[in-house]
Amino acid sequence: MYAAAATFLAMFIHYIYDCFQEGSFVESFVSVETIHELIEYFIIAVSIVVVAVPEGLPLSVTIALAYSVGKMKEENNLVRYLQACETMGGADNICSDKTGTLTKNLMTVTRIFSEENIHDTIAREIIGENSAKLLCLGICNNSNANPKFTQERNQPLRIEQNGNKT
Repeated sequence: MYAAAATFLAMFIHYIYDCFQEGSFVESFVSVETIHELIEYFIIAVSIVVVAVPEGLPLSVTIALAYSVGKMKEENNLVRYLQACETMGGADNICSDKTGTLTKNLMTVTRIFSEENIHDTIAREIIGENSAKLLCLGICNNSNANPKFTQERNQPLRIEQNGNKT
C-alpha cells in the first residue's frame, strides 16, 4: 500500500511539475486532461497493490503461522505442523493427557455411575442384571478389539489383544 501511494504521489508531483513547465499552471492543471491523468495514475497504483498481494501472501501466511507456533509453545502446546495452528488457534479448551495413560492403550476405571449412583469401588454387585447386560452389549458393539485366546499344555489361558485395546 505504501509503495502504491508513493508511486501515485510521485507521478502526481511529476504532472504538477510538467504543468509549471508549460507556462500557465491554472490553465494546464484545471482541465479534463488532468482528471484523465489522475485516474490513470490511480489505476497504476491499484495495479501495484494487485500484483504485490499474491506475491507476498504465502510469505505473510507462513510468518503468521510461525508466530502462532511460538505463542502456542509459550503455553506448552507443541505443534508439529504449521497448518495445525489454524485449527488449534480457534480452540478455547484443549483437553489432552500425555502422562502415558493413553499412549500405552491402558485405561483404568476409577469411578462408575450406574443406576443413578456414583460408586468409587468397582464390583459386580453395584450393577443390576439388566444394566450389566446392556453394558456388555454396548462394549461388544463399540469395540474393534479382537482377542486371541491361546492355551498350551499345562499353562494358563493366554489372551493376546489384536486391534484397539481400549
